[in-house]
Amino acid sequence: MKSKSFYFTVIFVFFIGSFVKLSAQKYDFNNGTIQGWTMQGAYDENFKGPYSNNFTISWTNIVNYPTPSTGCGSILFYCSGGHGITGSSGTYWIMQFISPDLSSISSWQNTTGVSAKIVENMTNGSTLYANIIVTLYDQDQAKDRSFYSNQLLNNPLSFSSWFNASAVWNDLTFDWSSISTFPTNYTVKRITIQIMGAMSGLYEGQVGIDEVVGQKGGTTTESITVNVPNGGENWYSGTTHYITWYTSNFNDPVKIEYSDDTGSSYTTITSSTANDGSYEWTVPSVNSSQCLVRISDAADGNPFDVSDAVFTIGAYIELDVPDGGEDWVAGSTHYIVWNGQGIDNYDVKMEYSTNNGASYTFINYKTNIGLSGSYAWEVPNTPSTQCLIRVTVTLPPDISDVSSSVFTISSAGSNNTQTGTNVNVSLSSGVTVTFDNVTAAGNTTLNTKVSGPTPPGGFSIVPSASPVYYDISTTATFTGKVKICINYDDTGMTSSQESALKLQVYESPSGPWNDITTSVETNNNIICGEVTHFSDFAVMTSGTGSDSDTLTISIDQGWNWISLNVQPADLSVDNVMENFSDLVIVVNGDGEFYIPGSVNTIGQIDITEGYKVYVSSEQDISVTGSQVSVETPIILDAGWNFISFLMDKEVTVEGALDYMLPDLVIIKNDDGEFFIPNSVNTIGTMRPGEGYYLYMNSPDTLKYEYFYLIKQN
Repeated sequence: MKSKSFYFTVIFVFFIGSFVKLSAQKYDFNNGTIQGWTMQGAYDENFKGPYSNNFTISWTNIVNYPTPSTGCGSILFYCSGGHGITGSSGTYWIMQFISPDLSSISSWQNTTGVSAKIVENMTNGSTLYANIIVTLYDQDQAKDRSFYSNQLLNNPLSFSSWFNASAVWNDLTFDWSSISTFPTNYTVKRITIQIMGAMSGLYEGQVGIDEVVGQKGGTTTESITVNVPNGGENWYSGTTHYITWYTSNFNDPVKIEYSDDTGSSYTTITSSTANDGSYEWTVPSVNSSQCLVRISDAADGNPFDVSDAVFTIGAYIELDVPDGGEDWVAGSTHYIVWNGQGIDNYDVKMEYSTNNGASYTFINYKTNIGLSGSYAWEVPNTPSTQCLIRVTVTLPPDISDVSSSVFTISSAGSNNTQTGTNVNVSLSSGVTVTFDNVTAAGNTTLNTKVSGPTPPGGFSIVPSASPVYYDISTTATFTGKVKICINYDDTGMTSSQESALKLQVYESPSGPWNDITTSVETNNNIICGEVTHFSDFAVMTSGTGSDSDTLTISIDQGWNWISLNVQPADLSVDNVMENFSDLVIVVNGDGEFYIPGSVNTIGQIDITEGYKVYVSSEQDISVTGSQVSVETPIILDAGWNFISFLMDKEVTVEGALDYMLPDLVIIKNDDGEFFIPNSVNTIGTMRPGEGYYLYMNSPDTLKYEYFYLIKQN
């Protein structure tokens, strides 16, 4: 059935904190981006400029404080062949690295200092210098003011011979709590890190900037704060989620544990992991609404922190077939089909009811392998129009799901197809069968399936989110043709795609598929075709139409998060990416990747997903195809999702997402901007061509059509 059945009771969702990268007044650059920081310069010591230069800024995973770790990294400040500054009469050059606007981020307000880590591998014989500037709005004087930690020449950086796991890091700090002229009432606007070198110096290499952390109250007490899960989350067994945290004055490895009994006992997740703020966790097969996570010093357990409130780890099972409306003949064999999470290697009990659930009769047990299962059931001779199937996972406690509505078991001796001409038989799922001539009465049945023969090249079976095969058979004897009409689901189609729909039949047993289409009524969503025999039928779309549109995406050098709102006829990654020049790699949200001419584990582009693209040069690329419907569903899992933006114009993030996703936690773009409902919005608008990471507390389905309809009306 369509709604998932859980064994646990609903608990009030209490979410404290937000995305760890920013809410903890901290930039750790552990999401593959520089999180909105920018570089400007070069200036001389008299702040004349900016002058052209050879310096670049990007993200790197080669160095990370305290040690390199998967997915973690830092800002990379790079120079090749000298600083390249000409036309300056100054003695020194200065480059500035500037944070995003912090004015609306509450966790950065009332800070009394800031610290950063820098590894210097650019000079060998020359010297680099660094300091920190805080820019704030003085509420009493009604103007912006800036304060700096010390004179640049008073703070030389130590050179590191290594730019890897052995790198030597410099501590850069600025405590403004003791500055007598510092404002009393202020809003922190931005943090700037300045790096200075001599015009006459030799520069060849890189500098890493990491762990820019705001301090409050001047405290030196070590602390750990669990950020996610922090209470109220519903996580399914077998899914992957990030445990996130932040620390103060503490950088040592941490131990992570979970409890399923409100802290009476704990099970170790990892005995020691880098203190980098996040840990990817595959949720175990536990069923409890009393779960907590504890994070502590891996060495001695202190400091530590525990989730503020309990969260839930649960399994679910969902019955797919029969889901209501089927007509199964006694003595025939049909598949009972289910899917779920956290049910691997558990027994699934199957039962049927002929009285709309008043009582159930046992069918059998089957051990579930993986996340889905099926059972071939010989339908009993218990005729009824009030039948249901119930599947139950024998967990402590058991969890179950039932058909969404009743189906029919017909007597083996009953006939719904009588003798005569133009005999019309109405089946379930919006299917009608009309016989030219029936010479001997019999029973015509329909079995809808979620899997079947692979469609022909260039075609896909509708609806795209959950393809349906129609297995029609009859015991009647007939001559002439049979007209098959199916009421189809047009979700996600453009008008041109719908007009081009095809009804195809599979020529059992060896194929191929054949087009039998005679009419398509787009107003009523009915497609018809004619055959002389029965087999598997399917409604198919070629994914193309006469309406064509072109999406142009501006690509920066380095990493970009992109998505498509047009659908090319050929969705192979080779075809879609052929317009890119200097393409290095493409990565999807599942970690599959494509390297031109080398490796391809992605295969086909999914229009509903976002993609990370790395190019070595700035460029504009164009992709042409049919406009993707704003009604196209995007299936969202609990946890992180890498999604596409399907609208054809720029819209506010609240309009595109907020009203439709009550369990949305955060969405972020590749500039490090983010949106937390009712809290912080540095994204502003979502734009065609961009990909977005989105975190959900629970599964949901996104359709952009809601905002589109509001704008149209």
